[in-house]
Amino acid sequence: MPDRRDYFAKALAVLSQSGDPPEPLRDMERRRLEVPYIARDGRTDVRPVQLYLPRNAPRPLPVVYVPHYELGENTLYMRAYLKKGWAVACPTELPADCNGRLTDDDLVFNNAALYMLRRLPELDRSRIALVGGSAGGYMTLMLDALQLGVCCSVANSPLSNIYFNMGRFYEEVKRVNASPRPDPEASESSVQKPEYGLLNGMEDVPIPIPGAVFGFFDQVFQNFPDPQDTARWEAFSPSTLTDQFSSPLMVTHFTSDILVPIDQTTKRFTYSSPGESL
Repeated sequence: MPDRRDYFAKALAVLSQSGDPPEPLRDMERRRLEVPYIARDGRTDVRPVQLYLPRNAPRPLPVVYVPHYELGENTLYMRAYLKKGWAVACPTELPADCNGRLTDDDLVFNNAALYMLRRLPELDRSRIALVGGSAGGYMTLMLDALQLGVCCSVANSPLSNIYFNMGRFYEEVKRVNASPRPDPEASESSVQKPEYGLLNGMEDVPIPIPGAVFGFFDQVFQNFPDPQDTARWEAFSPSTLTDQFSSPLMVTHFTSDILVPIDQTTKRFTYSSPGESL
């Protein structure tokens, strides 16, 4: 029987594959915007946003802002927007701890970036759309709630309930991964296993991907020192801010993003009884 490491390595290899690169973007102005914002520690910081402007499209241009995460120029849906004559903007040169700063510096920065975009004369401030996924979906919903006048928003598998996603789901993932468990493939004979670098050990973890990725969000807990402070959790959770949304909004969920279970939105929680585990 093939080693489980082989399956795990092949799965990650497939995920990393891409097709032939598309043609270079043509007739496109690339502009770097320096966005100032007030950081959590009170200092003024600056982060860049990359703006793509189709040269031959009539001005002012409608714009799609993709918050939190950076889009590569080969991203197909970004190219689809540009082909329609829409401008596209997204953060660039992301700090390594951007996910950990999701509910403080990153939220303030993306809010400031959207504010700046709305004041550029080349862009039509009445036609600004927000599109984001996962943590970027969270940011999309928060920006929609914070700023009036967004034309429409699409949030794909967003973190919509911070308490459930970070305070419950994340904690349960850590608990399950740390629990002792028997190895059904353990043998008295010593078998040399192939080496896969960072893959070593991950295939033996019950919930490997969330267990590995959730650590990047650890800083978020600094903003929630009291787990029972319900009002604070609600203030940072888009699902409790629905009265603030004033534009057409579409939220999608799909099971491939296992960091963001749909349970947080539907309230049809995964566990049928208290104390039941993932």
